[in-house]
Amino acid sequence: MNIPDTALISDKKFILSLLYLSLSLFALCGLTHADEWTQVASGGFGIPGQGQPDAMIIHNSQIYVATSITLPGGTKQPKIYRADMRDDTVWTEFSPPWSVNGEVTDMTIFQNRLFVSNSAGQIWRLAAAWADVTPAWPGDNAVLSMHPILPTSGGHRLCAVREGIDMWCGTPGTGGTVWTEIPVPTGFDSDPSIQNVRLSSLGRDLYLGVGGASAGSRMCELWKLDTPPVFTASVTWDPVTEDCFGFGEDLTWISSMSEYNSEMYIGTAGHGATAVVYKTDGTMLEDVTPCTLYADCSPFALPPLLAPVSYGAMAVGANMLHVGTRTPSLPGAAKG
Repeated sequence: MNIPDTALISDKKFILSLLYLSLSLFALCGLTHADEWTQVASGGFGIPGQGQPDAMIIHNSQIYVATSITLPGGTKQPKIYRADMRDDTVWTEFSPPWSVNGEVTDMTIFQNRLFVSNSAGQIWRLAAAWADVTPAWPGDNAVLSMHPILPTSGGHRLCAVREGIDMWCGTPGTGGTVWTEIPVPTGFDSDPSIQNVRLSSLGRDLYLGVGGASAGSRMCELWKLDTPPVFTASVTWDPVTEDCFGFGEDLTWISSMSEYNSEMYIGTAGHGATAVVYKTDGTMLEDVTPCTLYADCSPFALPPLLAPVSYGAMAVGANMLHVGTRTPSLPGAAKG
């Protein structure tokens, strides 16, 4: 695969290769790795200085990708781009009218509406137009991740984890909503090393991935909650991995999760080791990293096929799992 020069964007400490790739996974002959990848956007959408994909989702046959650009003074201005799902992909900016700047932390679908959260503690909903639907919950902590769940009673809920960390579930944007605080795994609410959070679900199971503030600051962890009929203070979380799939502090983040073909796909990020992709059916874990694209995942491969240090965003659509990656400028040079 030839990657054009426009796929590499210089940004002081490292070169970002923003590859928005489509991964076709087929259940034939035990095939578990990437079968075919196709680049569908140039690096930074052609804008120098525009950062890595922070979130990605498909809604109403369109793919939405969140990124950001650094303003004078270092402030991050979030940007959202969208495109129809077709071969001649044309990307256009479609950002909310942010009242404050802050990187997009997550995107999810709830009640057939697109919801976007950012590091400034806001939640925006896209219906006929963008609307600020930030709940009136206690404090103004940054929203780190969101995901809808379906308890066995009470209807759908949108769950959000905030900096701190705490988790709340409710129905934002409907007015008069009562948000319920859900206990997190023991010690998480008093662990200052947790600065990165991802939520997802497989069936009725809720998955919570956590990581540190910078590469190597802590090892990532992934926990699973069997969603009870009614949330109480007695919920129990079970560990999926407490040492980032055996990589320890070399992999610092659970950077993306997505359900595909009744399995959960988990992307990681860090430095000092090649990032990996795992999948689980809720019981077993399996490594499905697309190594054939990146010189067998060697962290010392020559450009332009440097092994990724981040599988930073995932989305499912058109019977494919889409993955966004980031590669370092030099082996071991990229840091979060």
